[in-house]
Amino acid sequence: DPAHLLAWVASQRGSNKLGFFFGALVEYAARFCPAVGAEAVTVHRQVASGLGAGKMVGQLKLVIKRRRRTVAPRVNEDGSGFEDTLIVDEDVDEILHWEYNVKYFVDAGSMVTPARRPQQQ
Repeated sequence: DPAHLLAWVASQRGSNKLGFFFGALVEYAARFCPAVGAEAVTVHRQVASGLGAGKMVGQLKLVIKRRRRTVAPRVNEDGSGFEDTLIVDEDVDEILHWEYNVKYFVDAGSMVTPARRPQQQ
């Protein structure tokens, strides 16, 4: 049922514009997709030089904090290969930074009006 997705995207600023709509879809996936496993998500975080009181030097589009499980194959006792089961090592905090953009360019050169067409001689 896409009702939650549609309602959430509609509540986001500027989601009626293509680029903002795409950004809202990416943020929704980061926040609610179990495969991402986000514990915390922040968007459009300003980055300043100094301790936050300096000049703004950039912006982070999307930052995700999650717990990542590290897995390793279990080796057979005789060392001849790997068993099918995986063992889970310790969980590790992971910070992900995603940057994304959607841009469309119109080829205005292919849209020549009749008044601007070269005259045939």
